[in-house]
Amino acid sequence: MEDNVITLKSTPPEADHELWVNELCERIGATIREKEWAADQFCWRLSINQRHWLLFYSEICDAVWLQALEEPEATVKALLVEYGYV
Repeated sequence: MEDNVITLKSTPPEADHELWVNELCERIGATIREKEWAADQFCWRLSINQRHWLLFYSEICDAVWLQALEEPEATVKALLVEYGYV
């Protein structure tokens, strides 16, 4: 499962998670299918090239990670690297 998780070095600004996530999704070609927030943890269910991913952000841990629910595509990580997220 560790191969399916990409830890991002960039975290959203405290004031505007939505803008940050929308920009990230635009850059990697993702569509937000749904979102869920609970306490300090935020989760967005994404579709990238017809594959399912989860994007998590924890305010307490100040960490963001992207998890592929199916076989991950190398192009997604390459785009994250290109735009400075990884």
